[in-house]
Amino acid sequence: MFIEVTRTNFPPNSKPIFVWDGKCGFCKYWVLRLKKYTNPQIDFKTFQDVNDSFPDIPIRRFEEASRLIEPTGRVFSGPDSFYRSLIYRKVPLTFFNNSYSRNRLFESFSNFLYNLISKNRNISYKISTLLFGKNPLKFNYHWLWFMFVFLLLLIIIFI
Repeated sequence: MFIEVTRTNFPPNSKPIFVWDGKCGFCKYWVLRLKKYTNPQIDFKTFQDVNDSFPDIPIRRFEEASRLIEPTGRVFSGPDSFYRSLIYRKVPLTFFNNSYSRNRLFESFSNFLYNLISKNRNISYKISTLLFGKNPLKFNYHWLWFMFVFLLLLIIIFI
């Protein structure tokens, strides 16, 4: 379970910084994907590189969840950091951020899923590469075949 951090007194100067765990393969995979759509609107840094830049945020907070730190000093944590980052896409995607901040069920489910993934990073990384391919910049949609076969099996079993 991660603890939310809401503000820092040491915000970045010009643009938001997405802070993530540089030793996590799953994190790297999805950060590369996110960076593809938000670059150059967001800087991406590992917490190992920027921890000293935010002395009011304990390193433990960075170890337990990703953080998006905006120039206003606002900090978004865990799934909220990812959803908030989608606002900075070339074509802003606000649905997830709005749902997270307005819908308790969506927020709870997102936090549950985030915690489940963070406790099982290696298997989550393997599932990601199995479903989408090894290159996060160019997805292979293997998951479509998986869903097709899964639905076909369900039909066969229940008919």
